[in-house]
Amino acid sequence: MNVLYLVIPLALVIAASAVAGFVWMVRSGQLDDLDSPPLRMLFDDTPVASKNASSKTISSPSKRRDRSSPHGPRDETNARQR
Repeated sequence: MNVLYLVIPLALVIAASAVAGFVWMVRSGQLDDLDSPPLRMLFDDTPVASKNASSKTISSPSKRRDRSSPHGPRDETNARQR
């Protein structure tokens, strides 16, 4: 019974801090735009200009790995080795 004198005030402090944290997030604008951050990862970034203009960018198709497999593009040699 004596433990309730400790647990109930502790639970109230934790609940009050959770409510205060939620109010702080709403007032600071962290919950204003919930739609565009998940969609932002679907769009390609603009390529960054390199210092050496003659070098190719990393995003060129010849340098890009195949995204279908974590081991790179599949060809006959890779298929026989697995």
